[in-house]
Amino acid sequence: MSLDRILNSSFKTRVFVLASSTSFLFLICIRIFLFPSKAGEASQLYLTVLDILDSFTTGYIVTILLALAVHYFTPSREESSKIEHCHSRDIGKNFNKALSNANRWMFKGNLGRYLRSKVLPAISNQRGRFIVDAIFINPSDDFLCEQFANYKNNNSLNDSSTYLWKKEDVKAQIIATLAICCWYTKYQTLSINLYLANFFSPMRVDSNSHTTFIAVENSKEPCLILNDDHFLNNWFLNDFSIATHQSSKLDLQKIEKPSLSDIDLNDLLSVCESLGIENQLNETLKTSLKLIHENKNPYG
Repeated sequence: MSLDRILNSSFKTRVFVLASSTSFLFLICIRIFLFPSKAGEASQLYLTVLDILDSFTTGYIVTILLALAVHYFTPSREESSKIEHCHSRDIGKNFNKALSNANRWMFKGNLGRYLRSKVLPAISNQRGRFIVDAIFINPSDDFLCEQFANYKNNNSLNDSSTYLWKKEDVKAQIIATLAICCWYTKYQTLSINLYLANFFSPMRVDSNSHTTFIAVENSKEPCLILNDDHFLNNWFLNDFSIATHQSSKLDLQKIEKPSLSDIDLNDLLSVCESLGIENQLNETLKTSLKLIHENKNPYG
């Protein structure tokens, strides 16, 4: 049993302190009463045993103090196992693992590219009820879309430094995500709840029933993976709940088409009208249509 597990239990800590103190007092009594210091009368063997006993007592004290210092001044193994640093090249693999044993997916971000290209296709083939809750940028908010485009154009955050985002690109991405979500509502086992927010965050958070991923809007950057018993996971759930109350919930309209490739411009116009995000530029909708037909996974 590790020292961490002992000291994390109040009962075991008391037993440890009592046993350590008793052992220390026992060594001191042996040293004082059985081997008193009488250098003038002592034999060589006596002095050797005395040195060994003194060294053992000193080592015992130092070991206990060092063990306590390591426990109280370094992160515990149990806590460290609840959070993991994930390299960008491994994000897709970890996402797939999280999708394979989930019955719920929550997303708080901006565009929802991974949600539409990977999460929805994966869970639509699973058995049992599946719940999706997601928060996106409101594509009707021109100022917000413009600000997010400027944010994406920061060289340290842009997936492609040669491409400059515009507000219409942001709108096209979100409309594509919303339309694909409408198409997936035809699956009776899927419950999709979407919200539009008039704010954006530099971070994106994906969470299933057991694992939470915290990343930035850049597939080349690493992310943090939290187990469900990590305290930050509870913070996210609370933050997500508050964000949904500050956002507008959408009433999704079904798109009755055999496949995503069959969705056309009229379907997008109908979706935008039903969701209250009409008056979008024709070119924006054409870009959305292209994104729907390609439906690429940003994490490979």
